[in-house]
Amino acid sequence: MNIFSHGAVVLLLYASHSFASESIPAAEVKWKEHFGQSRADTNTLFCLMAQGGFRADTTNVQSVATAWLKAHPKALVVTVLSHTPLLTGQPSSRFAYVWIVQGSDNMNVEMVRQGCFAPATQMLMEGDKPSIPQQDYDAFLQKVAAAGKRAKKVKAGIWEHASK
Repeated sequence: MNIFSHGAVVLLLYASHSFASESIPAAEVKWKEHFGQSRADTNTLFCLMAQGGFRADTTNVQSVATAWLKAHPKALVVTVLSHTPLLTGQPSSRFAYVWIVQGSDNMNVEMVRQGCFAPATQMLMEGDKPSIPQQDYDAFLQKVAAAGKRAKKVKAGIWEHASK
């Protein structure tokens, strides 16, 4: 089943669980803006946002993702946090907040740097525990904060028409 086409998506966040899963090649994921699906993991809806994925302001996501992935052909999808079930009728379905990384490069940070979405979209909710080492998540947050400041300063993407 294609999760994109399912009309009644119900997130049951109270039943959330973190999953430490093996990384899959980013090239195996088909992206529609900030959501992705893979034949390698058909029960998962991947998202480049920890929060706001269904309502946050976004711009240029598809073009930035396509260019970044082309420049990073060995990038991997790293699950940071998962919630299950995504679909009430499919208990094994899950929603996964992911990073796309190749070496020290992180597509999520680049998305924020280019103003595709705000830094807050990359922050876990209070009480959520990342499935990656906490120090890696904390270092990522510092990079995202700096990228967001830069994007806002140069009025990139979603900040283009924002007032101070």
